[in-house]
Amino acid sequence: MLLKLIKYIAYVFIAAFIYLILKKYFGLEEKPIGKPSRAGFRKKGVTGNMVQDPVCGVFILEEQAEKKKIEDAWYYFCSEKCAEKFISGEAHSDSKEQKG
Repeated sequence: MLLKLIKYIAYVFIAAFIYLILKKYFGLEEKPIGKPSRAGFRKKGVTGNMVQDPVCGVFILEEQAEKKKIEDAWYYFCSEKCAEKFISGEAHSDSKEQKG
């Protein structure tokens, strides 16, 4: 009985070892289920300040944002369309990002 248990444990270790080797060399990796997280930015090496569009509330990288200076304050928008809405007064400005 003890010999069978030792054999079973040895087979499990061998199977786990083979699985790790296959995973490493053949790219067998688990696929995430659901939506990607914001952490994906950090994993891919994207760095920079995130700013929020005052019109639609989307967070974008500062260097990719549409920048507009209005009354000595810098505003950041996700698109030219949101910037035009803000300037024309169609959207309320609840928050602004000021460049210092």
